[in-house]
Amino acid sequence: MAVLSGTAQQRYQGIGSLIVSARRLGEYREMFALSDADLLGGPVLDVAGGASSFLADLVALGGTGCAVDPHYHRSAAELTAAADRGAALARTAITTWPELYAEHVADAPVAYLAEWQHNLRRFEAHYRPDSAHYRAASLPVLPFADGEFRIALSSHLLFSYPDDFGHDLLLASIAEMVRVSALEARVYPLVDTMGRPYPELDRLRADLAERGVDTELRPVPFRLFRSGTHAFVARAA
Repeated sequence: MAVLSGTAQQRYQGIGSLIVSARRLGEYREMFALSDADLLGGPVLDVAGGASSFLADLVALGGTGCAVDPHYHRSAAELTAAADRGAALARTAITTWPELYAEHVADAPVAYLAEWQHNLRRFEAHYRPDSAHYRAASLPVLPFADGEFRIALSSHLLFSYPDDFGHDLLLASIAEMVRVSALEARVYPLVDTMGRPYPELDRLRADLAERGVDTELRPVPFRLFRSGTHAFVARAA
């Protein structure tokens, strides 16, 4: 079984430069090209949900689902603080390397990140530590039955930190997301935190195919990085 090294596990838990984000359902729609049928056709799993309001927004829309994150044994106040630190890191990155980011982000980073505060308020109101909606868990082993969710989603994690999530862990993590999905798993983006494409994508797809997993690169309308144009979609063959 692939496991994180001690240093990588710390970063995954938000101790290093890995960012805890606070994204809303509208961003998830665009990141993963989600339709109403995707959102309301069965339970949705958000892997490494951080402080995002996606699940709260989904439930308010009439959908069902669960979010997992290694942080979900912590209080809402601790997660909010982690997201505030994440916003500060993101703001520094956007102002330092504006050429990497989509125009609407690079031109107004403060306004872009201000929305995180609105998302955080909705997350805080809905969140309960290690509850039915928010489970303290992490890849590459998820505490769910085969096909328990219609779709599994993960954003700004697996391909974003290639030095931490090496090939074997990435392979095991995507295979695990497929295992718990009745339809498919979707991962966004396929670039790292400097907008560079994942260098071993062909090898990853070949190794997943050997495990009986079909993959595709699906265009999506969301833009944070200019190069973040596709989601990675995987399903049982």
